[in-house]
Amino acid sequence: MNIATKSVILLLLSGGLAGCSDGSAPNARSASPASTEAGAPSAAGAYRFKDIPGPSLDAELAFYRKRAQERPTSWSDQNFFAGALLAKAQAEDNDALFAEATRVTQKSLKLNSDHNKEAHLLEARISEGHHNFKHSYEIIKGIYDADPGNPGMQSMISNSLLEMGRVNEAWTWMQPSLKEAHSGGMLVQAARICTFRGQDDQAVQLLAEALKIEQPQERKTSARIRSLWGELELRHGRLESARELLRTSLDIQKRSLPALLAMSRLERREGKPQEALTLLTAAYSYFHNPAILTEMGAMQAKLGHPQEADKLRKQAESILQKEVGTGMIGHARDLAKAQLDQGKAAQALAVLREENKYRSDHRNWELQAMCLEALKQPKEALAAMEKAMADGYQDPAFYARAARLAKELNDPRASEWEAKQKQLDPGFSLDQ
Repeated sequence: MNIATKSVILLLLSGGLAGCSDGSAPNARSASPASTEAGAPSAAGAYRFKDIPGPSLDAELAFYRKRAQERPTSWSDQNFFAGALLAKAQAEDNDALFAEATRVTQKSLKLNSDHNKEAHLLEARISEGHHNFKHSYEIIKGIYDADPGNPGMQSMISNSLLEMGRVNEAWTWMQPSLKEAHSGGMLVQAARICTFRGQDDQAVQLLAEALKIEQPQERKTSARIRSLWGELELRHGRLESARELLRTSLDIQKRSLPALLAMSRLERREGKPQEALTLLTAAYSYFHNPAILTEMGAMQAKLGHPQEADKLRKQAESILQKEVGTGMIGHARDLAKAQLDQGKAAQALAVLREENKYRSDHRNWELQAMCLEALKQPKEALAAMEKAMADGYQDPAFYARAARLAKELNDPRASEWEAKQKQLDPGFSLDQ
């Protein structure tokens, strides 16, 4: 770990950087990320290794597949094969590869059921890939309880807790990993927690440190550093720097789903629905994620094509209804959004309330608020928005929606939330 990275981490852990140091929820903040103070190499996070080819998932998978075939009774070789399958499944959001990784992992466990922690960790990672974070947490926590002290497992526990909406617990579990931090991935995870807690300045500092220690064979992490930073810039209304960061992310890894989705939101924010639709279409061609179809439908509606929008939303709903609850990629919230966009607010609300048992995070509460608003229940909708904002996540849409509901209810907090939205992004509108 270099000295600069260690200094930032020690400041975070000691409370020297406010808000990401204890278990209490911070006050909502609207400060802009201190890009220059964080010491980033450039506004766009210049990539130093563009001429060095990254690792080939296909070559790695072919190597371990052959090795597993040659040694069918080796449980460790089955684990390596399953890991390679999982890496490619995650990169492509590929259900078939997730299923094959599951089969190979089960074969490894049959070969060695007593001393095979690696296979159980693969099970957890597969569940995480399916967005079944509750199951992933249960597996990893069981392994950790039997053999505590592993920073890698603590980081995995932290990620599952974060995705479930247990933000302060996620930060508590992340701190031991940060003390040993020597990878960009851990710093990105810590930065994500800080964003969920509304501490965007601290997130930027962590991302800037992650840039300094990035490695040429970690293109996925390098792309993620910049896509997350770009998302931060976008939410703070700094559109030019957001675009530069997201372009760099896509230059590093053109199949970066977070960067593609963030760039489409940027185009939408700038009033360019056709450009946003083009990006979403490219993302869907890469990943075939049905949630993208719903966003494509929204852009078709913006472009004045209601029939095409309805077709895409129905297609998304049909696919998602089959997936939700089957153990495959958990797209319950995406199903709810597809239903809500079709005017099925009551159905969508029921889906979200069921999903709340597994993922009770700010996105779930925001969608519940949107459903309740559509159902003409502004008081209940505002209560849901208050839960969405409770951890401090800085999104102009949150404050704009809360302000609109508060105005309808003659709640005096409307002006406060409206001011916070304008502080974050003066040009933002819920109708964009």
